[in-house]
Amino acid sequence: MNDGRILPMGAPDTTYTEKETYCSATSTHEHNGIGCTYYALTEKNYFNELPR
Repeated sequence: MNDGRILPMGAPDTTYTEKETYCSATSTHEHNGIGCTYYALTEKNYFNELPR
């Protein structure tokens, strides 16, 4: 970030924050998946709720 912080993609104030577009099992956007890092780090059940 411009202030020296390092944030995972998908975090507030980063570029790819729209979960429905950048971290969704149903999104067809070419950058889908790039914003999932934030959710993987902050949501307790993230890995248990991945599509199978």
